[in-house]
Amino acid sequence: MIAATPQRACGDCSLCCKLLRIASLDKPNGKWCSHCKAGKGCSIYESRPQDCRDFDCSWLTGQLGDAWYPLNAKLVVDMKGPWVMVHVDPGVPNRWREEPYFSQIQYWAAFGVDRGVWVLVFVKKRLRIILPNKELDVGEFSPGDHIMIGEIPTSGRRDWHAYIRKAKDIPPEERDKFVVS
Repeated sequence: MIAATPQRACGDCSLCCKLLRIASLDKPNGKWCSHCKAGKGCSIYESRPQDCRDFDCSWLTGQLGDAWYPLNAKLVVDMKGPWVMVHVDPGVPNRWREEPYFSQIQYWAAFGVDRGVWVLVFVKKRLRIILPNKELDVGEFSPGDHIMIGEIPTSGRRDWHAYIRKAKDIPPEERDKFVVS
């Protein structure tokens, strides 16, 4: 876990408690956690689940500018490993398409593609993969599913394809690869 920058604190924001899926609490994406208290944060903070401990708010850690403060942006960004995950408040499902967010998301997609970094936009369980030349709505993402992304050989402009490989279709020896929860 990356520490918060000294000048930033959650304040009244607890949007992560709504937008993120917390498996150990059986809490789905887009629903408020029962342990979240308005304006006060997590009522079980000291004993919060590992899912919560592992989350790094990219705004809080100083990776994003002030415009990305989750309470105002209605977006929570988590940059982890090969993923830039943008979780969108379902009350404003197209917020990520607004500026200054959209141009930054497109930049991450263009910059990340040759570095093996992929941009994922979640609205509840719905997943869109943002690629340099397009966005793909790949459907609902569930725990244990795999995200598959690959470049399509072409003679001209670069292109990619992506899809969700459902957990039920994944052999045991391939599980826990390319998984985003």
